[in-house]
Amino acid sequence: MSDKQDVAVYRNSVDAETIDASELLVGDIYGFQSGMKIPTDSIVIEGQDIECTETELTGEPDAMEKVILNMDNYKKNGSTTTMLAKSLCTQGFGKALVLAVGTNTVAGIITESTQKPPEPTLLQKKLHTIADKIGKVGMWVALLTMVAQLIRIALEMFKVVPCGCQNILECQELPGCIPLTFGFSNFEFYNQLLYTVIISITVIVVAIPEGLPLAVTISLSVSSKQMQKLNNLVRKLASSETMG
Repeated sequence: MSDKQDVAVYRNSVDAETIDASELLVGDIYGFQSGMKIPTDSIVIEGQDIECTETELTGEPDAMEKVILNMDNYKKNGSTTTMLAKSLCTQGFGKALVLAVGTNTVAGIITESTQKPPEPTLLQKKLHTIADKIGKVGMWVALLTMVAQLIRIALEMFKVVPCGCQNILECQELPGCIPLTFGFSNFEFYNQLLYTVIISITVIVVAIPEGLPLAVTISLSVSSKQMQKLNNLVRKLASSETMG
């Protein structure tokens, strides 16, 4: 979770061993000094005039004083005795005990939480449900349309209704109509079948609400613009759904 740097580590001896900060383990004791980026979440066990900035974690540029953990302050504010990974030691020097490394540090938890794909909001879930229902209705309507067209063609072929009839309830023979047959010399039958398929596909395509996401995005953009006038800055459009 930190940039590459070497640190002095004290393991089972008073002699320092210089290793890469990424090789630190929980329980190690390492030395730090001014200008060094803290590699792990640690407890200050030795040092003098220590100050650190946690700009990368909190965005606050002010330096925070760090003190040695002792019997008097271990139950008080822990932020004064601990140094977090990715914080910068701006003053002082000392030694620290490693508490957490890698993804178990505060910086690691923040990084993992920001890299996770955002969960759909309540509005997005409802829109997904509506889109599914509209899609299912469109499929059924397309299927019924195709069945109705096939029934009409069958009735016309068996001469139950006059040739060229488009409305079974008020049916009249179309002048110059060519009767439908299965023969390849009469392409009208196959044209009718093709027309039926095209109509069914058109119903399915039209039923899909392609403009719904765009309409919702425009609505949320207008809402965020209105909230900006009220000194509420919306970083994510989905937030305006809840804040509104």
